[in-house]
Amino acid sequence: MTYTDLLAPWATERPELLRREPKVLAGVCRGLATHLGGSVKVWRWGVALLSWTILVPVLYIVLAMVLPRAGVDARKRRLVKPLATGTQPRATIAVMLGVFSVLAVLAMIGGVFPLTQWVLPIVLVLIGGAIAWSVQGRWANLALAVGLLVAGMGGVIAIGNLSGGSHLKTAVGAGLAVLATVAFVTYPSQMRSRIYAEEQKAQLIREETRADIAAHLHDSVLQTLALIRSRADDADAVRLLARQQEAELRDYLYSDRGDETSVAAVLTRRARDIEATYGAEIDVVITGDTQISAKTQAVIDAAGEALTNACKHGSSPISVYAELGEGIDVWVRDRGEGFDMGAIGEDRRGIRHSIYGRMERVDGHVNVRSPLPSGGTEVHIGVSSDDKREK
Repeated sequence: MTYTDLLAPWATERPELLRREPKVLAGVCRGLATHLGGSVKVWRWGVALLSWTILVPVLYIVLAMVLPRAGVDARKRRLVKPLATGTQPRATIAVMLGVFSVLAVLAMIGGVFPLTQWVLPIVLVLIGGAIAWSVQGRWANLALAVGLLVAGMGGVIAIGNLSGGSHLKTAVGAGLAVLATVAFVTYPSQMRSRIYAEEQKAQLIREETRADIAAHLHDSVLQTLALIRSRADDADAVRLLARQQEAELRDYLYSDRGDETSVAAVLTRRARDIEATYGAEIDVVITGDTQISAKTQAVIDAAGEALTNACKHGSSPISVYAELGEGIDVWVRDRGEGFDMGAIGEDRRGIRHSIYGRMERVDGHVNVRSPLPSGGTEVHIGVSSDDKREK
């Protein structure tokens, strides 16, 4: 049984309580108006007129910190994140807390809130702690100083209340002097610690990068060089190993570490696997990139079949040129003697089914030119996007 099952038949489910936009400060009033009903102006004026009670501003601050923001992912829309993952600056809440604390201090010194002489110091101490903890990163030291100042004000006001207010100005001056002294002494050490931590982090990143490069060179380049040395008498094997290592090193240095959703990465990997299987030389040039789909996968499979045929029946070097974008076009060319399409028997499934058949099922096209004037065969495989075909 869910909460919806327990609702009365006449009851209506309220919108979720969130901080909403357009907002003036944090969007709390608009969120309350949407959730509970009423005009957002009435809610804002009510909060403004009841701010002297201290309870309303504190409640507003708590709601601003706890309520998530509408239109944002649930894990990212909280203003104050859990301490375990809260590493992002929170300048908004810090500024808001600072404004409330300054107004409260000015009002207390002016004697406007005699009934809250003990509530206000406690609130100021809590607000000061929130300011000091709410901001991280480059503004952390400034937030710490402001938080200490606000919390110190709360302590000074509490001391002044104990003495009946006769020594309030003296206590305020003494508190400010103590805070200034503490800031003067601790700020250089804080800056030194921060600079040291940043240097250690940068050094750790450099060491990890150096270790990663060394491991890759050992597992690839050095191993390939050892194989070349052991097979120095086999020119074809040496040439193939060198080409494979060159391609792998280029991918490591210049590629964007493509994954299984990248057509360029999958097509390149398919060509490298065929090259290693048949010992052929395959040059791959790809411009652009797109995501894997049923159509693009059909193009990759058809191009792989064309490469396999080129390795079996053609001659090296074999070239692959692909243009990836809204549509996909792949050209596979070898330097063999070529063949006559009409002479291919019906029982030969390589071209008719693996290439033509695949592309027909995804509304693609295939164009085979063989033999070329300069010798060899060129297979053009392509498919257009839905938008492009409709135009």
